[in-house]
Amino acid sequence: MNKANEDLCEEAFRAFAQALASYLRRNAPRTISIASLTGQDKVKVSVRALMREHDPSTGFSLFMEVLSVINECGLDRLRSKNINVKVIDDEIYFEIPLNVLRRLKDMNLDDLINYFKQ
Repeated sequence: MNKANEDLCEEAFRAFAQALASYLRRNAPRTISIASLTGQDKVKVSVRALMREHDPSTGFSLFMEVLSVINECGLDRLRSKNINVKVIDDEIYFEIPLNVLRRLKDMNLDDLINYFKQ
């Protein structure tokens, strides 16, 4: 992969981390509580939810552009963090183990961005 593509990949994962951080601030405590009470060991975070949290100042007008670049860069980086992409009834979700979600929830933005660096 050339330097320009590597930089674009890093920017996309940074934008992903920012959207996820915003989502986690709003929703993680409730999501973790419900999942724990119902005995779930994984949760699904919809792309739609992250779309609402996306900030265009990241350089990507739309969150779908972020996903497109991440897909081109390869999903291995997400998989290596135990985050899997699932498509259910034409909807895209990120499946995250509850223990990983708990860890991500406690990270500040810089730590979360670093978590997704290669």
